Amino acid sequence: ATLIDDLNADVRSLHLFIQKMLLSPATKPANQVWLVIDQFEELWTLAADTAVRDRFADLLAHAAAGSQDGLRVVATLRADQFDLPLQHPALGPVVSASIRSSWIWTLHSPGATPPAMR
Repeated sequence: ATLIDDLNADVRSLHLFIQKMLLSPATKPANQVWLVIDQFEELWTLAADTAVRDRFADLLAHAAAGSQDGLRVVATLRADQFDLPLQHPALGPVVSASIRSSWIWTLHSPGATPPAMR
């Protein structure tokens, strides 16, 4: 079976794949996997198939809920679309919890640069 088959078959599959990567001798001494999702709002604004969108959100929520195991998720999202992931039944609580425990930087104008990048 391929990873895509696994992802379609079981909501735990992304989490299990991450754990397998972390335990692999080929990736030692890695203790974290970073998943970077740019323009995360496109999952809602461009995905025509709501079942595919919900499946990805479910996979991500399940994997991120076990993030103490080594997965770190960084998602960029337009400020005017910030409510979209919060509305998803599985992803919303995970995103909400991460907001309380993470720094969120919003670029308020084109060309604005976070202080750490200046």
